[in-house]
Amino acid sequence: VEHVEHWCHKAQSFESLRLQLPPGPISAILAICQLQLHYQIFTSNFHFKVIKFSSKAAVSAVSAGSFGRLVISLAMDPEFRAVLGSSGASLALQALRAQLEHCTSGCAEMGPMRFLQVQACALQAQLDGDPEDCKRFMNLALDEWQGVVLERWSDMRTPCSLMKALEAAGHQRCDRTSRELAQCVRDLSDAAYLMETLDLHALCMGALALCLACTVQQNGREALSWLQGTDDTKQSTLPRSSRELLVILLYRLAAAAGRDQDGFSQRSNQVDALEWWNFAEVRKATLGDAPVAPIVTQRMIALTSMPESCFLSQWRSGGCRLEAFNADQGLQDGLMFAEAFWSWSQWSAKWQEIQSGQCPGGSAVGCQTAALRSLKILFHGPKVYSQGQKEPSQAHPELRWPSWRSGLLQLRVIHQVSRLYDCLGESDLAIACADCGLELMERKLCGDCRWKLRFLCIRTRCAVSCFSDVTKEEHALQGIEDLWNRRIQGQPRIQLTTTCEGGPVEPVELDGTVSSPGMPWELLTLWANASSKQRRQGRLLRLLSQADEARLPSESVVLLIQLQMEDREDGELWTKTLQLLLKKISDHPSKAPFPRALCPALALLAQSLFNDLDGEGNRSWSLLKAAADLKQCCMVLSQPAQMIDIEVAPSLKSFLQVCAAALRGALFMGESAVARHCAQLLLRVEDVVRAASARPAKEEGTNLRERSPSRESGDIAFSRAQWKLCKQVVPCAFGMSLLFMTELRAMQRRLEKMDHWSALGRLGPGSTTSMLGVMAVEDICSGNWMAQLGSDMSLAWLQVDWKSSCLQISRTVDLDPARGAERLLSQRLPLRCQVLRGLQDELQQLHRSNSEKIKELWQRQDKKSEAVRLEFWRSRKGFDDQLGKLVEKIQKEVLGLGRFLLAPWPQSAAARQRVLDSLRSWLTNEAAEMAHGLRLNGQLDDPEQAEHVFLLALLLIEAENLEVAELLLVLGQLWDGSRSTLRRWAYSMRRHSADLRGSLKELNEALEVPLLLYVDGVMAQLPLEACPCLRQRNVVRGLAPSITLSSLASKPAAEATGFFVIDPAEDCAAMGDVKQLLTSWSSHGESWHGHTGKLPEPARVLEELCRKDVFVYLGHGERARQLLRHEKLQIAGEVAEENDSRRAAGLRSTLMLLGCSSVKIQGSMEGDIESFGLASSALLGGAPLVLGAQWDVLGGDLDKLASRLLQRWLKEGKTSCSRGGLLTALKDLRPKCLLPNLTGASLVCYGIPV
Repeated sequence: VEHVEHWCHKAQSFESLRLQLPPGPISAILAICQLQLHYQIFTSNFHFKVIKFSSKAAVSAVSAGSFGRLVISLAMDPEFRAVLGSSGASLALQALRAQLEHCTSGCAEMGPMRFLQVQACALQAQLDGDPEDCKRFMNLALDEWQGVVLERWSDMRTPCSLMKALEAAGHQRCDRTSRELAQCVRDLSDAAYLMETLDLHALCMGALALCLACTVQQNGREALSWLQGTDDTKQSTLPRSSRELLVILLYRLAAAAGRDQDGFSQRSNQVDALEWWNFAEVRKATLGDAPVAPIVTQRMIALTSMPESCFLSQWRSGGCRLEAFNADQGLQDGLMFAEAFWSWSQWSAKWQEIQSGQCPGGSAVGCQTAALRSLKILFHGPKVYSQGQKEPSQAHPELRWPSWRSGLLQLRVIHQVSRLYDCLGESDLAIACADCGLELMERKLCGDCRWKLRFLCIRTRCAVSCFSDVTKEEHALQGIEDLWNRRIQGQPRIQLTTTCEGGPVEPVELDGTVSSPGMPWELLTLWANASSKQRRQGRLLRLLSQADEARLPSESVVLLIQLQMEDREDGELWTKTLQLLLKKISDHPSKAPFPRALCPALALLAQSLFNDLDGEGNRSWSLLKAAADLKQCCMVLSQPAQMIDIEVAPSLKSFLQVCAAALRGALFMGESAVARHCAQLLLRVEDVVRAASARPAKEEGTNLRERSPSRESGDIAFSRAQWKLCKQVVPCAFGMSLLFMTELRAMQRRLEKMDHWSALGRLGPGSTTSMLGVMAVEDICSGNWMAQLGSDMSLAWLQVDWKSSCLQISRTVDLDPARGAERLLSQRLPLRCQVLRGLQDELQQLHRSNSEKIKELWQRQDKKSEAVRLEFWRSRKGFDDQLGKLVEKIQKEVLGLGRFLLAPWPQSAAARQRVLDSLRSWLTNEAAEMAHGLRLNGQLDDPEQAEHVFLLALLLIEAENLEVAELLLVLGQLWDGSRSTLRRWAYSMRRHSADLRGSLKELNEALEVPLLLYVDGVMAQLPLEACPCLRQRNVVRGLAPSITLSSLASKPAAEATGFFVIDPAEDCAAMGDVKQLLTSWSSHGESWHGHTGKLPEPARVLEELCRKDVFVYLGHGERARQLLRHEKLQIAGEVAEENDSRRAAGLRSTLMLLGCSSVKIQGSMEGDIESFGLASSALLGGAPLVLGAQWDVLGGDLDKLASRLLQRWLKEGKTSCSRGGLLTALKDLRPKCLLPNLTGASLVCYGIPV
């Protein structure tokens, strides 16, 4: 008969060997062998020959512990769990819990056994268990450990109470060996990570306090004396590694105390967090000036976890200065680097430093760069697995990566990346990351229901962000509701949908127990959004308003303002909330980082003030006073980097001040949605002020055409002030996510080739270059970035304001090329209700009918007959004519009379002088009254008159193409003359316009400079270039100012080199012209080469995109999207020179993507769309221009157009000397297609003129 000790030793040997191997077949075989041994131990009747073990219970406990560790590791293995299924894994965990419960009776070391029960409960809670069991067993485990370590119960929530307990325990004899103490430290540290994963921060504090106590006992009296500060630090015999471990544990305690907060109860641990922080800071100071990297990392985590009020109080006293990472700290482990990057990312996500010259997004861009670097280390770096240690005493607890710690880090990093993508305006990427987090939880059973709740909330909020209505995701909201109310049984109960299952939701008083975790912030935000939409904000408002004002974080102030915006029944609470917000701003320490939540709070306050202004229907404003307020708002936006002092009052000045501060803050902090919202509010001021200024005249029955001198002066001053504001605001009204993403991808490329230490030094605290990028926030706030573009292009913007149902058309003033684009013109054109939606539906229906007709003819038996061929082309011509009529409808109903702002401006000085001479003649001879009223001098050279002069000059150039009624409306907006006078001016302007065009033709010079047309996601879906007003213009679409500046920083090549991919699917026989042309070019030298009839490796294509000047793709659009992946395009390319922050990229090629729908916009018309597919990804990667099709096109017609375009633009593969380049060639060739609308109008360009 064999003895049980023999089998236990065998099982332990298998376990030791298995833990030292990476996951794989050998490890799996050893696990099976170990399972067989445990089965024999549990089911056989062994004799006990007690040699090492003290009792049968001890033998059973050792065996059960080994079995428990094995089952837990297998349950967390996705492949093993896939074989068993979720029910099988749940049964295995239930069996383990039963076996552990059986072995705990009479066991001397019950703490480790209870901890195994906690782990089993945590895993089963992910499948079908009760999450409350984790808290119950963890409390039992802490009681057992505390009885062993301190031998009597003691409160250890504060440093003082813990030191007293350690002092009392120090006088008692410790019978535990160093090996047992090291194992206890290890178990308690792992338990703390598990509790942190489960958001049970009070229990985490208990485990860490006991871990600290064990570490002190492990190192003897010297450790206690060092903690108490009673020994001489320089002569201390305590090893430095032990002191470092104690400091790390102190910072972990500070972080746990800081996170142990509950926003709905009066319980707070802010004082405890501050005491632990100060204790850790004092002990760290004794280590010298260069602490090891794990200390710096844990210190950063503790600093971020500290409550807002505590951090600011410490900053005032100089106790929260950040420490930089340095290469002398000896950090080598990949996961340690990942945690270090995440710690800096977490800090930057909560606190924003505002510095002069920083790029848009500021530390948010650096924060996301660090988070993505951490993500890359975790999921794309070397495979890391947990190794067993023969001697636990030799393993530094903070250098170990048990599964709970690594799983927690993975969840934290994915969550951070998802949240920041949402903040930067990339909702699709945020949703993808949230889905990754949910998949990770399902595969590895890491996290708990609260982590699932966080990812679900992010996913749901991002999914409905395009529609600004959370009620559209009713099913997802019901799932979140059920998860919190029933599964987690969280308090207070929430109601996200209009009907809540399970009866009415009533507030429940919290029991105040130390293990009750609070509501995740993502859920609280979603609840506030749903409450505001459904007008059920009273309950949540009462809960938030009960919190202590001094301890209320900025995030709660945001929710308080949001909940009271629509309905301010409690005026006293509203006043109290505003005073709290203003106090947070005014009391903020000088040069201290700002809480990111202050920016959304200011934006909500600006919206509230705007609602008050818009609702004052009987109030009239002085235009002169409004102009002065607008000028002051422009000055506020142009101020250097600093937080602006604001005041709140029901006035235009107060609204402009608050809104400008919120817009600046959003640009500094990377808040894409906030920036767009504030910019649109500032642009709507014109509607409110002009409507209010016209009310007295209407009420008194006076003639609006009889303008007093003061009113004339007010109109002129207000218009010029509004145009000045538009220069600073219009570029921020859309494209903000692309603005921030340009900086993010540029920073990623700069750090791509750096090692981890260099990247940490560049991103971390103390770096002077971490926030430098393509452009500075001050440049975009002041509009000075436009002056950097030069005089060889004109800028215009088209953007839809859905709230006001109008189109904003803006254009730079190009009067004097030497002065650059210093001014801006802008007009707001009202849109007929649902006109854009109707046009978009009509366009989609036309293309749908076209595709169905092609499919119908292709499926006919006689598809090769002459009759079918004639019917095919007859239907194509019919659809082409329908599209032409639709384009004219777009110009008439969308662009309207504002299209004259898109008129071409002469490029030569002689032509410009002809235009100004003609305008001067018209004003002098025909409209002297208008010239006098607009204060225009005879020479038209006063810089203060530039906007009105340029507006009239554009109107004169385009007058011949405008109807008389349209001219009457534009002239009436400038001057309220009588109708007969305006009509006379309109006819005379048309005559002067015809004479001017003839005069310009005599010069035989180019009439225009290229037009860089910035379009939002709605206008980008329309064939604008085919409109009659733009048909003869060289138009390239722009996406964001930073993309434009980055592209212009590249130097054009003197001789073009190219790479091509033609017909990779080998099913486009009609594409022969381009193939023949490019094959001939490639045969003449090495400048051109490529692939025909096969799809090359994507990595090879990316490499060529970084080296060649032109890339030509001709084939199916779907194959192009398979070949060019978005994320690869955005960060491809070598790093530029160190001193070139603007050109940190990237792709070099001009991309010609000649395939169906290659640059098609996806999404809803009314959605907040800023993603432009392959076009935006390539431009973010550094490409100067992307040409592609907006919809599906015929291959043969596209092939002929592409062949002619390449020959016109490039001669024998080299850069052509023809004037105008690619844009001119495309403009001239569009009408020469067989189908000029279906094929020619589909091709559009994004980027800059090339």
